[in-house]
Amino acid sequence: MSDSTIAIIVAAVALAGTIITAGFSAWFAYWSDKHKRQRELRVFFAKYQDAILLASQDLQSRLYNIADYKITEFYSYDGRFKDNLLIYTAFVVGQYLSWVYIIRQRAQFLQYETGQTNKRITSAIDAVSDEWLSDLHGECFML
Repeated sequence: MSDSTIAIIVAAVALAGTIITAGFSAWFAYWSDKHKRQRELRVFFAKYQDAILLASQDLQSRLYNIADYKITEFYSYDGRFKDNLLIYTAFVVGQYLSWVYIIRQRAQFLQYETGQTNKRITSAIDAVSDEWLSDLHGECFML
């Protein structure tokens, strides 16, 4: 074999090795970045899930009492209790919307809709938002 043939073979082997190394490095960088983002998302939702859950439960309880038990009629006899009812209702609505705003602001750079748990959280928040935007329950509940 001539020197030029050996040089071409060595160059081809070096090129193949470089391509394989670059491919493996790219795959490993993608894999580690993906797992880092998933870990960040788990930490994020672990941090905020209790707050949004409690705010949702407070709001659900208040709306259930208003809709099914008609507590607004019960409290309408005394103006002081009615004021407290309205103030607390406004508070739980504001509390829920505040936590949703915080989650959306902090999660905007994370992959918000990846994974089954995150999809369920997103769809639940979207369902509540759709109800607030709907006028099926009268315009007084529309935001």
